[in-house]
Amino acid sequence: SPQTVDLRENVESALAAFGEMSEVTVDVDGSVVADPGRLRQIVRNLVGNARRYGGPQVEVSSRLAGDEVLLTVADSGSGIPQDLQEWVFQPFASAHRIEGVPTSVGLGLTVSRNLATMMGGTLGYSHDDGWSRFSLTLPAASST
Repeated sequence: SPQTVDLRENVESALAAFGEMSEVTVDVDGSVVADPGRLRQIVRNLVGNARRYGGPQVEVSSRLAGDEVLLTVADSGSGIPQDLQEWVFQPFASAHRIEGVPTSVGLGLTVSRNLATMMGGTLGYSHDDGWSRFSLTLPAASST
């Protein structure tokens, strides 16, 4: 159900599910056209993965990029190996095995990418400057 969604409000709502989030920095603004529940689902998945598998610092930020808003969830972890960066979006894929951390089913990124596509956006991954970045693009809400 696409509608105009305040990005800051939606991200804060998604993060509230985690409780204390002192290790997460949020710098988000703007409005997008999206399904608010599905957007929260994507944000929860990306932040949950960053906290579970990434580095100690997690940042959620946004910026306007033409007629889209780019929402980025970044962490200071070692990242996903180059040969697995696209594979992690496949069903039941998992790039990380961490001692003492239960493995996931491996559907979160697949579902998140499909939801992004259904809302007219994209979801991708990059690792540079010591940061892992999952970048979600969604249509920007019209200012009129």
